[in-house]
Amino acid sequence: MIRSSLRWVLILGCLVVLGPLAARLTGGLRDASGGPATTLLVNATPGPALLAGVAALTLAAGSGLLGGWAFSMGTGLTCAGLVLAWARWGLGTLDAIVRRAGDGSDLVLLAVEGLAVGLLALGIGALIVGASNRRQPDGGKGRGLLLLDAESGANRRNATIAGVLAGAAAGALVTWLCAVTELRGQTLLAVLIGGIGAGAASHLAGNSLRTSLSPLPAMAGLALVAGVSPLIAKGMHGDAMLAAVYGGKVLPLVRPVSLDWAAGVLLGVPIGMGWAGAVLDVRAAEVTPDLHAEAAA
Repeated sequence: MIRSSLRWVLILGCLVVLGPLAARLTGGLRDASGGPATTLLVNATPGPALLAGVAALTLAAGSGLLGGWAFSMGTGLTCAGLVLAWARWGLGTLDAIVRRAGDGSDLVLLAVEGLAVGLLALGIGALIVGASNRRQPDGGKGRGLLLLDAESGANRRNATIAGVLAGAAAGALVTWLCAVTELRGQTLLAVLIGGIGAGAASHLAGNSLRTSLSPLPAMAGLALVAGVSPLIAKGMHGDAMLAAVYGGKVLPLVRPVSLDWAAGVLLGVPIGMGWAGAVLDVRAAEVTPDLHAEAAA
């Protein structure tokens, strides 16, 4: 009971304290005209913007590490994702960025930022997975950062590659279908649902090759999608980028910005893996007796 309560204290602390603090850091950024059409790289003050991004990612990593070490891998990923979801709320939207520039000239910077932030989120995920593995009842024996378990004779490299590709394909498809507007919240939800699809597909791909993958291959796949999507959009729309945004015909995958991808995969991938039947952290089951006892009372 005490452990379960402390877990919720941490999650709620990320939701109502650390998250709003991260949003305040990123929300102070301004574009060249003094407006809010900003990201961590597209803004009028690169130095403070990068510091704000580093601070938000540090808050996410710290809370995620604590959750992964003290409670479970899923708790750690959720805490980190909640902090970055709030941080995303301080950034601008694709339509505002394109309207301010008048064209798609910022898409290259969005691609660089998407890949960089996606890889940093992957690094946060790796820290959480590593901390959680070391706290397993068996000391994490047989667990690695990429593979939680593998049958004898399983081809681990092929399973990891399959997990990355399946996660990228499924996550991109689901995000494409869900990202129907550039509104904040809607783009985050689109990536979150895409992360669920990526986690499920990655687990099923690994399971078909007799392995149980960690969340990292699916997260790596979506980091690639985040980096490539703006470049594809630039090639597709060219000089007609502004018209595509106004007409609602822009490539859906380019609508989420960098922190949408980072927060969405941290929140969504473990849900998708859980739905697909993956056991990410046996310690997560320890709260079940407490919940059953409360229900019985």
